[in-house]
Amino acid sequence: QRLALVAFCRREMPASKDTKDLLDKMMKQSNLPESERRKLRAIANGGRPEPVRRAPREGVTMMHTLPYEDPLRGLAINPRIVGGQQRKSHADIMDDTRGYERDMYSGGGRVIDRDRQKTELQG
Repeated sequence: QRLALVAFCRREMPASKDTKDLLDKMMKQSNLPESERRKLRAIANGGRPEPVRRAPREGVTMMHTLPYEDPLRGLAINPRIVGGQQRKSHADIMDDTRGYERDMYSGGGRVIDRDRQKTELQG
């Protein structure tokens, strides 16, 4: 079905009477809907098919007619489960660990006397 449509789309001149008869016969055998038959007949006559026009459906509202309403408006959200806050404050960490500190990280690094080190390396 689609191959026939593609083949006829490339033609600019109308198809012969025999071709149109063959096309009608094939469309009857394949039980094509009337809309598809109209498209194929228009193409066989050397024209373009009419654009598909659909009637608007009843009961369906357009998206732009209704303002957005947040379904969660007014509900309290727990900040611990909301994404985006990835760093804990120092107070939260101290709260969670009950003030536990590790000795290996307390006091900072070694103090190096750079002047003494410089004189040793130069001398």
